[in-house]
Amino acid sequence: MVSQRITKLSSLIICVLLLTWLTPLAAQNTPVRSDLVNRLARGEIPEASSRMELPPSAVIPLGNLSLAQVTKKFSQALTSAGYSQQGWYLVGEKGEPLTVAVLTQLEQIRDNGRPRMDGKRWSLDYSSPEINSLGSFIETLLKGAPPGRYRTFFFVFRQNQNPITQQPLQLQPLTQDIIRDWLLRGSRSPQLNVLSKVSSKDYQCFAFIYEYERSSTDGSVTFVKNSTIDASQHLKGSGLWKVLKIQG
Repeated sequence: MVSQRITKLSSLIICVLLLTWLTPLAAQNTPVRSDLVNRLARGEIPEASSRMELPPSAVIPLGNLSLAQVTKKFSQALTSAGYSQQGWYLVGEKGEPLTVAVLTQLEQIRDNGRPRMDGKRWSLDYSSPEINSLGSFIETLLKGAPPGRYRTFFFVFRQNQNPITQQPLQLQPLTQDIIRDWLLRGSRSPQLNVLSKVSSKDYQCFAFIYEYERSSTDGSVTFVKNSTIDASQHLKGSGLWKVLKIQG
């Protein structure tokens, strides 16, 4: 009983804190935006385990393509690499340059950055309708998930005159409950009707990788601040490097 009360209370607190975080553009007519939304609009991203800028030739090819065309192609690339569960977000108000971001589902990986292919890659199926609260998700993660290494990708499209910085002190790392919340709140695909009116010229795409480890000793889950796998290894191991035709 006490455990259930704590779980419900923690879920309520987290939901309130994250209610306006990375809210889709259609919901941004509220008078006050959260501090985290404002930070992302300024290009401030939670500190990642590893990161890199993707070459424009792989993501935003030459030509006056719209962001709708670019993000649609990117979404298809994610799906072909196995990342069919996506949470897409737009940050920016009318008159502001749009920041577009997409988050992938948490997956279990090997030490070389390749996904587990023995049926355990997507063992954390927190998108299931049966798991309908943060509390049940955390319980599933901590009690049901096997020990090992886990990863999620966070890709951000942003104009190159607006630099991105990581904020290790002000922003907490992405946690499993935040990832779940983002996936459930985000659009399942890019909002093409909005992005079709925005040119991809001067946009860059950044890959942020967030790693977690679940201990085989006590079952604790920790964020990996400094990964032994760099961003290019993650992209190659996931298959995205090949799908996006990144050279090198």
